[in-house]
Amino acid sequence: MEQHYIYKYSDNNWRSVPYEITNTEYKIPKNLKVATYNILRESHFKPMQYFEKSSTRYKYQVNSLLFNTGADIIGLNEVTQDYLINYILTSEWIKAGYYISSIVNSFKTNEFNLILSKFPFDYYTFNVGQEITVGAVFTCETNSFIVLSAHLTSGENNKKIRQKELKTLMHILGSSGNNENENESFINAIISGNIILMGDLNTHLVSENQILYSCNFVDLWIESGNQEGEGSYTFDNQDNTMNQIRNVLDNRRMRLDRILLFRRNNLFDIREGKMMIFGNEKIYSDFSFSYLYPSDHFGLLVELELKENYSKYKIKRPEFLDFYAMEHVNLDITGFRTIRRIIIYRIIVVAVVVLILLIIILKLIL
Repeated sequence: MEQHYIYKYSDNNWRSVPYEITNTEYKIPKNLKVATYNILRESHFKPMQYFEKSSTRYKYQVNSLLFNTGADIIGLNEVTQDYLINYILTSEWIKAGYYISSIVNSFKTNEFNLILSKFPFDYYTFNVGQEITVGAVFTCETNSFIVLSAHLTSGENNKKIRQKELKTLMHILGSSGNNENENESFINAIISGNIILMGDLNTHLVSENQILYSCNFVDLWIESGNQEGEGSYTFDNQDNTMNQIRNVLDNRRMRLDRILLFRRNNLFDIREGKMMIFGNEKIYSDFSFSYLYPSDHFGLLVELELKENYSKYKIKRPEFLDFYAMEHVNLDITGFRTIRRIIIYRIIVVAVVVLILLIIILKLIL
């Protein structure tokens, strides 16, 4: 775990913010809006670059999609140096109103997590996940809280790796306070349980719901009165036409992205109807590139309410989670085709096409 400077735009440049400012108490709104979004990094494959139209997607994401959320805190996954420099750092609304966790890719990976916030924060990195997990510690008048933006390892066969990543992160947080030089706000947030974990957690399998609960997190999509199934997927190969072309014969629909709240928090309440999916509509309504979506993922936006009294947070456990917890902890399925079956289908289709072409060629020759 390492602490770093954050940045704010002033005097026509992005400048680092002194720690004494980031650790100053301030008032946050009674209703706090938090968003997470996987932007879909640009492909290294040239034909796919033309198909995905990253420049068009990124302009739409920054100028319209993210702006319209009105979020106080935004966590982004798969950010690249190009995206950061050409879209985030040049955006007028971001320059005018947000602090940012990085102005250069200082990580060893090509893509990374990024946090934007209307309020100053202490910025930490944790060596956890497919991309380094980043954390923002906010010091407010009532108490401090932490927002973690993570991108865990992908793939339906990597459940154990994701489980280990979550346990590692919880161990890091749980061992905080042993060092007298640690940030007081950070320690207070941990002790109070005021922790928000969000991002592309790559929860492919049904059984991973229980893993999240076993780490003492609750799923805000469910807590806000929403249901599993239709309308809940953030990675959707049925409704997202761009995904249909990118992921041929892949019918999977999954809630890979989550916003979670630590069960024992004493700062936030979640109300029914206060969480939504965004970015689930096409960029163009006309015929030109009518397949194009802003990303292969949809985003999540939640509105959290500051508690008027600090009574212990009462977890509401939906029936289907109780059911899985009792009988289906090892239900390692997505509910759709497996990767293995998808690959087999693709091989069969390619083989059939090649066979048909060979027959046509032979007929023309003979």
